[in-house]
Amino acid sequence: MIKKLLITGLLACTIAIQAQQVQNPGFENWTGAYPTSWGSYSEMLAGIGFPGAGLETKSSNFNSGSFSVLLENKAVAALGGQIVPGFVNTGPVTYDLTNSKVVQGRQAYSTQATSYSFFSIYTPTLTDSAYSQVFLTKWNGTSRDTVAFGFTVFPVGNATYMQTTVPINYLIMTAPDSIQLLFISSIKGTPPAGSQFFVDDVNMISSMGVQSLNADGTFSNVYPNPAVNTITFATNDEKAKYAKVYDLTGRAVTTIELTGKITKADISSFENGLYIYVITDADNNKISTSKFNVSK
Repeated sequence: MIKKLLITGLLACTIAIQAQQVQNPGFENWTGAYPTSWGSYSEMLAGIGFPGAGLETKSSNFNSGSFSVLLENKAVAALGGQIVPGFVNTGPVTYDLTNSKVVQGRQAYSTQATSYSFFSIYTPTLTDSAYSQVFLTKWNGTSRDTVAFGFTVFPVGNATYMQTTVPINYLIMTAPDSIQLLFISSIKGTPPAGSQFFVDDVNMISSMGVQSLNADGTFSNVYPNPAVNTITFATNDEKAKYAKVYDLTGRAVTTIELTGKITKADISSFENGLYIYVITDADNNKISTSKFNVSK
């Protein structure tokens, strides 16, 4: 039996113009119980013998058109009552039984989008948080490069439709060939039942250029934020070598060696709270500093 579903995770805008759009951006089209061209946890569970989870449903509570998608944290009887969040992704969502992990697919996409927007309503249970992220990627002949990414967290609710615009950070200044855009109703390790996340009218946006975070065109970032058990550091600064993490008392918690433009780290031993991280070069010269939250 699957005991836990992996919730994987993941600035920029000048003069905005329309970009290539993802398929079925307004969730108007449905194939049976599932939004057309979007993968979901419910469809994934049905594919491995656990149908009827109903984590993602067609809703008439829309921002425009006739429908939106409702993502909801629900107990799944076939999984022994485990509470699972609603989740949709641009591309199929499957479960790798051999390695016990969720695999997220992609849609073809070739625009250098600088941000994406969507309308949503979020009604969290307890201290829950919803989440969205995007990865633009490109096949380099032997492996897939992450070209750009962006993300946002919803730590509080909103009762009426609100538009959110998410900047996209570029690691490589090139056009992508694929997009992986997702929405999830909880990023908690143990989601509380009942949180609802309505999503509608997804819009990819491009511009005349990308505004970098630093004057020299470099940036460092961390996601997801808040994090649960793992966190990813992303930087396009070739000098970046270490991420030094401190708690709010100034105590050094850990030093993480950055092994490339994207480095994933295990923080399962971290207590809940706010942490400061400092990106340094090999000689311990500070490059940038920021913060992240841990919320389990």
